[in-house]
Amino acid sequence: MSLEPVHDVGQNVTSPVGKLIGVIDKERQFDDVVKILNDSGIHDINAYWGEEGVHLLERLHGFYFSDAEEHVFQRHVDELKEGHYIIAAHVPWRDAEDVADLMALHGARYLVHFGYAAVTWLRS
Repeated sequence: MSLEPVHDVGQNVTSPVGKLIGVIDKERQFDDVVKILNDSGIHDINAYWGEEGVHLLERLHGFYFSDAEEHVFQRHVDELKEGHYIIAAHVPWRDAEDVADLMALHGARYLVHFGYAAVTWLRS
């Protein structure tokens, strides 16, 4: 793996505000997405997978404006439970669509940008 996952040591995950979050099905695709992000100058990236990832993300509460945001994020948790990978990259809103396009070309899906006042689906 090109990026180690965030390990669960009982901590709370920081808010996803300002991050582009996506699902990746396979390890090779994951490595490709990390490489394209790094090549684009994006290095603030967190990765989640396995039971540790599920436990970490299930503890994320309190930043939502409404139930709609929690529903969006729950889909990503469900993908983790199915054995997929979650990647969360700090990406400014102005760059989110272009970065989502690059990530999608390398296999990422369910790409969502969590802004300060909005959650925006960029790719299914």
